[in-house]
Amino acid sequence: FDGIFSMKFGTGIDTSSAGKAEFDNTYLFEPKKKFRYFNEYSCTVSPRSKKVFVIRARITADNAAGVELSEEQGKVIDLLERKYGIKAVKLSPSEYRMDFKNAAGKTARKIFVTSDSIVAVDVDMRKSVYKDINIQGKPKLGDDIDAL
Repeated sequence: FDGIFSMKFGTGIDTSSAGKAEFDNTYLFEPKKKFRYFNEYSCTVSPRSKKVFVIRARITADNAAGVELSEEQGKVIDLLERKYGIKAVKLSPSEYRMDFKNAAGKTARKIFVTSDSIVAVDVDMRKSVYKDINIQGKPKLGDDIDAL
């Protein structure tokens, strides 16, 4: 798959006009068609190229009233499995994952489903984004302990 909720991976985003979400380099967008009870849609872009590599949909608390979230999660997983023909793997009591392989048999994209969100990730692009971010050395364990 090349995207979800009318947003495609690799799409360039004009961050000057996009609605900012709660995370760095993450922007709100309106899909062409909303999906079930999900009412907040966002995408994360690479810091330099501003291209989409993570797409999210979330049911916010104000939209969750009267919705049995675990039941809704089951329906979402069923729909995704039917659409893509891939079985979801249960990671924990409240989280599932679907892996999409490329021609070489490596995982290229993933979808995570929790009781209130769906997150689609372009794994290859995410790896290149993290390589692209210039981090000045990795923190040492001692540095973390001192911060506690």
